[in-house]
Amino acid sequence: MNSSSPVAEPSWRDRNTLPYRLLIWFMLAAMATVLIALVTYRASEERTQSVQQMNMSVKAIDLTQLVLLSLRDAETAQRGYLLTDDIRHLEPYLATQERLQLTFEGLNGLEWPAAQQEQLQQLEALSRKKMSELAETIALQRDGKREQAMDIVRTDVGRMTMNSIRALVRDMLRAEREEWENRRVLWQEASTFSTTATWLGALVLLVLILVSAVMNARDYRMKMQQSWIKSGLMGLSARLQGDLRLSDLGQDALDYLARFMDAKVGTAYAANELLELKRFGRYALAEGDTPLHIAPGQGLAGQVAQSRTLLHVRDVPPGYLTVSSSTGRGAATELTVVPAVLHDQLHAVRRGARRNQEGDRQ
Repeated sequence: MNSSSPVAEPSWRDRNTLPYRLLIWFMLAAMATVLIALVTYRASEERTQSVQQMNMSVKAIDLTQLVLLSLRDAETAQRGYLLTDDIRHLEPYLATQERLQLTFEGLNGLEWPAAQQEQLQQLEALSRKKMSELAETIALQRDGKREQAMDIVRTDVGRMTMNSIRALVRDMLRAEREEWENRRVLWQEASTFSTTATWLGALVLLVLILVSAVMNARDYRMKMQQSWIKSGLMGLSARLQGDLRLSDLGQDALDYLARFMDAKVGTAYAANELLELKRFGRYALAEGDTPLHIAPGQGLAGQVAQSRTLLHVRDVPPGYLTVSSSTGRGAATELTVVPAVLHDQLHAVRRGARRNQEGDRQ
């Protein structure tokens, strides 16, 4: 087992509830969530504002059309009264007087661009002029001065006033419909932006969650490996406690490591200053199945002694090591050769092998 340095105490990051890197990813996810919430809120506000402006445009169109319809009703009522002298024909005219006042109060309560505000003032002035002309002819008719009332009608003042009102209403409606279309486009853009931001935000969060999950799984695996190593060291330390002979010490250590690492066969070699290896223990191997001495660089064990690096071979050549029992024999398929290094000096090499069964996971 490679132990080039003593087992270090866990740092404050290792003792935290969350690993340091995982905590950073969680913070990034939280920041992304806040940012997505702000963007979504802003897009929602823009959509709400666009809808309100569109509703205001629709209301302006309805009220502007109502002005023209009310004046038409009043004019029709005036003509019916002048022709029949029947007071019942004045009912639409009387209703128009109150309706026009309420209509213009609604129009003046809306937000208008400067040009349309001027048009609204013109429309209100023309409407008052038209209603004054209608009121004058109706008053003459009531006083029995029908010819004078008809003379006023024949001057075409009322007709020209209505033509001006129609033209002005037509211009206002065209401008307001264009404004409604612009606001609809803004609403569509805000809606598209909100949808895009939501999907992108969800994708970013998904990526952050996946990265956090991967890092968490990796940290968990590292902790499990560290726990496994620590439990092995503690078990080995407990196994080697007591008054043991030097000849038994190596064999006891090899027996424990073989069972702990699930090795079916194994050997242990001590190394001298020249990196020559001498066997001091074997596990489940006959005397002739493994050499007693290994020269530097000879075989896998000699190579590991020189390189001082762990070697893990999954496809062991046939006949390299044999796993045997009372019921049969078979070639080992997986081999690990581990150097024991302390203070940059090689002390031993342990070799262990096993035979994988179908379905085994590495």
